[in-house]
Amino acid sequence: LPRPRAVRTLNATMRVASIFGVLALASGGAPVSCEDGGSCSDDTSLLQSRSSRRGAPTSPAANTTWTPVKVQPQRLWNPMCIGIIGGVGPEASADVLNKTVMVAGQKWWHYQARDTPNIILNSAPKLDGTTQNAWNHLTADGHISAIGEVLEELRGSFPPCVREYGVLGLACNTIHQYPFSKMNNSDDFVSLINAVNYTLRHKFNRSTGDKVYILGSEVTMDEKGEYMALFNEFRVNADIPETARGWLWTHTIKMVQNGEVAKASANFYKFLEDHQLDQRIPISLSCTELPIAAEYDPKMFANYTFLDPNLALAELLVMRAEQRVNQTAHEKYIGWKSGVHEYMKECCAGGPCDKCCEGFNCTAK
Repeated sequence: LPRPRAVRTLNATMRVASIFGVLALASGGAPVSCEDGGSCSDDTSLLQSRSSRRGAPTSPAANTTWTPVKVQPQRLWNPMCIGIIGGVGPEASADVLNKTVMVAGQKWWHYQARDTPNIILNSAPKLDGTTQNAWNHLTADGHISAIGEVLEELRGSFPPCVREYGVLGLACNTIHQYPFSKMNNSDDFVSLINAVNYTLRHKFNRSTGDKVYILGSEVTMDEKGEYMALFNEFRVNADIPETARGWLWTHTIKMVQNGEVAKASANFYKFLEDHQLDQRIPISLSCTELPIAAEYDPKMFANYTFLDPNLALAELLVMRAEQRVNQTAHEKYIGWKSGVHEYMKECCAGGPCDKCCEGFNCTAK
């Protein structure tokens, strides 16, 4: 006959308890303690060091004295919140996401997955559909009205943490022409154009009036395009005649989209050589397909000073996310950071993080 629900529940509970009992009483009955410098902040953690268990006796009959198992200190997760609007195209969206994770992983405060910011990507086909429908059919003001409205709609789709104490990025060069002014001027919006400007000044040490190159579609390379503000600060594309600014779209960008990467790469470097672009001057690869073409030939790639706008955006997103959460949700920020410092003290004191976390992909920074 079927057993009563209470009996089934009791049996299931006893099975779970027996599993935890084996893990917690691996010494043959001695419970985990916090002696010998171990942390008492998380008595239930199963993330125990394999090295600390190697000396434990395997039989209750053994009288060998062994060091109690140490556990990681219990701590909070990263409160930073980053939203990414994508869809034009999906490859650029995924690229910004991957590079944001990579940038966060290189920070001094990143030791575990919990230290990666909360990242939300909305790769919206509606944005590309609206953009394609608007181009060549509406006036310039009509473009902003139609595309900007979709951007506002997508902006509202993100969780409250993005708007209240997080940041928002847009994974496309060209679409930066179309946000409404209230989005462009908001504290949470991190512009890719501003990210390129920041990188040129702080990483490549360019000053106002210096020469730089911004390559991409004909619109991107024009002073009336999305990089208009940078044309007012630097000498942009001074060596490239206006009649040649649509060449890369046909002979490199479209070819990468069609899978002809080798030919696209050869055409890309031909363009640089034909126009004698100075190899020492920063070249912003301001279209998703251009880094693919440039990196296809590693030898040629090493000869030039390239800037990846998606990487620049990822770096500024992480930097601004940390600043914003510190400013507007300070208690969340210091609560997490105090746990990072505790983790460093408990797990990384005196060298590599092997005191209580060997085998859990924890390395000293």
